[in-house]
Amino acid sequence: MRKVIVFGNVPLATWVVERILSHSKLDLVGVVCDPYEEDHFHNHGMSEKSLYSYCLNNEIKILGFDEAGDLANKTSILGVSVRYHRLFKKEYYERFNPGIINLHGGELPRYRGANIANYAILESAPRIGGTLHFIAEGIDSGDIVERVTKKVDINKMTAFGFFSKTLEALKEAFTLFLERNDVQDESLELKATPQTVYEEAGEVNRLYYKKNIEKKRMLSFSDVGEWEELYRLARAYTFPGHEGLVLVNGDEKIELRVVSDDRADSQ
Repeated sequence: MRKVIVFGNVPLATWVVERILSHSKLDLVGVVCDPYEEDHFHNHGMSEKSLYSYCLNNEIKILGFDEAGDLANKTSILGVSVRYHRLFKKEYYERFNPGIINLHGGELPRYRGANIANYAILESAPRIGGTLHFIAEGIDSGDIVERVTKKVDINKMTAFGFFSKTLEALKEAFTLFLERNDVQDESLELKATPQTVYEEAGEVNRLYYKKNIEKKRMLSFSDVGEWEELYRLARAYTFPGHEGLVLVNGDEKIELRVVSDDRADSQ
């Protein structure tokens, strides 16, 4: 059996842990998470609760970050990071064998970095993606283990709608990953494809930062253009629990959000 440690807090991490527990050939050693209340991530729109509350309710061992690294030093353990906030330094992730896989809410190599849902709406991305990749040096640059992409009609989709679709893609990608025969045997290396293979096939790589998306959140009233452009900007900043697009007119500020959330059907 292959031993696994999961890093995460969000409901998707809880979903991942449930799937690992139900897998007959995987052994969940423990979970690295923070003490969030069960409904802390209710704005994610999932039925699952925080991973911390799930572990408490199901008597799953909660590990410290350093404790998990020490265990990986002693035996072969696969790490699975689900939107985990902490940085994995090289000396840490190299303790894990075959490594630490990250669930990235975006299509790689096209969308590396943070706030992918916001940027995707701003750029009118033609499809959503969910990618499982090994953590390596650089941001979201490691070899790809699984990737699921789907075309979408993004013209009415909000950032939250895009985010929700990426969750579906990540679930599908993780399910495919668990169906692999080599997942079950700890003596086998997991198959992965370098991102350069996708780039050589014509795909581009781009890196996005949270600070840049925050700079664009404030829009001067005098710069408001056509309705369609304003609508696109408002959709890009509509996400429950987060500030929307802010129109500024002198000392006055108006926050804009899109009321309806058309997640648009994937194709």
